[in-house]
Amino acid sequence: LASCGVHSTDPRCALASDRLPLAADIAGNQLKIKVTKLGSTPVVQSLAVTNLRYFEFKLAGGGAAAGITGMLIDAAFTKMDVVNAQYVTALNVGAPMGLALGDLLLLGSIADGEVVRVMNVDGADALTISRGHALPTVMLGRKTWTLAADAAAGATTMDVHGTFDISIYVNALVLMGTVEAGFDATNKDKPEVVNEMVIVTAAVAHPTIVGQTQLTVTRGQGFKLSNGLTRGGAATQTAGITMTLLSKAHATNTVVMLIGKDGEPLVVTTNAAAAVQTAGNGVLVD
Repeated sequence: LASCGVHSTDPRCALASDRLPLAADIAGNQLKIKVTKLGSTPVVQSLAVTNLRYFEFKLAGGGAAAGITGMLIDAAFTKMDVVNAQYVTALNVGAPMGLALGDLLLLGSIADGEVVRVMNVDGADALTISRGHALPTVMLGRKTWTLAADAAAGATTMDVHGTFDISIYVNALVLMGTVEAGFDATNKDKPEVVNEMVIVTAAVAHPTIVGQTQLTVTRGQGFKLSNGLTRGGAATQTAGITMTLLSKAHATNTVVMLIGKDGEPLVVTTNAAAAVQTAGNGVLVD
């Protein structure tokens, strides 16, 4: 579905349907989705897809309180304001046009951006969030470093190969690993397993080893993807582990997009000929 109408030049689009959007009079014979509406008596509908688009808007700002312009790298910032884009009238309306607790948003690109989790929808253009989330899939292209030496659970410095631009990434959240560990796939009743996150507060060239950088870190930081709560816990880290950058500063008007846990954009379908999507007209597709 995502390849049609959004990336209309993708050859896979021809396998799904004619070019979207489709005229209302022919949509009934084209691409359809089957929807079961839950309730005391479930209703099954077959809906013709007349258009597809991403659920996106733009960043106004973020910080410790609403009304901030732009968003600094500080992981403690929990407020985010957006500029409503086309089709989006308010974030606190019903599905599929509104956001809800647990939704994941991508600021910028998966390779050079940040994933935040919606903790509360505060109003038409305001959110409470948790920042710097890892996903259960590798975020390809993201800035990484390799730990050069073992680091005990209580260590406050870590040596990495290469350079670390502290002027850009000071106070950034960094994941010890490449993916969110999450729950045990064989037993979801077990406690959640999370890879450690650290905040980098300083970086200097290694005093004795050429080509390495010594980072000053605050251990056991960051938030869980499952509920947005503090991760906590520091663990012994072994040399050779990949360290992945998770948070950064964002400029006003950075694109903000609703995504799934695989990092891919979610798509909203239009299931009628209406030119403007409304809260009651459309389906959110992963």
